[in-house]
Amino acid sequence: MSLNKIYLILVRPQMGENIGSVARAIKNDLKKKIRKGIKVGIIFGPEASGLSNDEISCADYLVKIPTNKKFSSLNLSHSAIIFCFVLFQYFSRKKVKYITGYKSSVAKKSEVNKFLNFIIQGLDKKGFLQPDHKRQSMIRNINNIFHRLNLSEQEIRILLGIFSTLNSFNKKSWIDKISSLFINHVV
Repeated sequence: MSLNKIYLILVRPQMGENIGSVARAIKNDLKKKIRKGIKVGIIFGPEASGLSNDEISCADYLVKIPTNKKFSSLNLSHSAIIFCFVLFQYFSRKKVKYITGYKSSVAKKSEVNKFLNFIIQGLDKKGFLQPDHKRQSMIRNINNIFHRLNLSEQEIRILLGIFSTLNSFNKKSWIDKISSLFINHVV
């Protein structure tokens, strides 16, 4: 991949270079380049040896992550997460409101609970919620899944339809199996 700009992320100052801070790099330069679609490379040096002079000479911008002077070392994962977090902060300063054309309103807790009761009754009939000593924990996990989704009324209706259809397929396939056994046995 061909890059237009390369940013090297440093923890320790190397070669006495004039190094800008992460925030300044993002605010003044990187943010604009990313928004314009310019291909940008962000390079972190290896933990043990840092970056070579040749690698540093290829950089368009050196970025310093400030650290305590008594302990100026960060491991690679920490350097990456610090840089990415600052980048995230700059790109998320303006609150973006997601507008959808989806008309169905968020389901009320009572609707979600009715749906969950339907599911749990079906699972009980199939013997899924076994063994008994794990039943309550399994139900709690199922509740957590569906309550955290913020389902709409329409999505609840769709899920009810899906589970009802799956249940009727199981009944039909069972009837088909019994019928085929009966027909094969009689013939």
